[in-house]
Amino acid sequence: MAQGRKYLAVEIEESMAYLFTLHRVKVRGHDRVIVESDCLTLVSKLRKREIPNNFLGIFFIYDILKLCSMFNFISFANAKRERGIRSLMLWLISNLIFITRDYGWRRY
Repeated sequence: MAQGRKYLAVEIEESMAYLFTLHRVKVRGHDRVIVESDCLTLVSKLRKREIPNNFLGIFFIYDILKLCSMFNFISFANAKRERGIRSLMLWLISNLIFITRDYGWRRY
């Protein structure tokens, strides 16, 4: 049972990242998005628009799907872990630049 909770925790963390990122992408004015993740179970639920009757479904997947309706096009793709790490690093770098632009901080 503990392993099941740990697995669900991974999906919850991944879902939180989806919500944050999709919100930021929408705020930036993008309407066509491809979301890549190495969490195959979450990607499949989102592709099927399946909302499980548990904490993950009620509090995260429902909100993600609701946010998805605001985009003209959105696709969920499964990525290999190595590619996911590379994408995360690129996102972090671009987000740092974005944060500095938002708050007027300087890069040194």
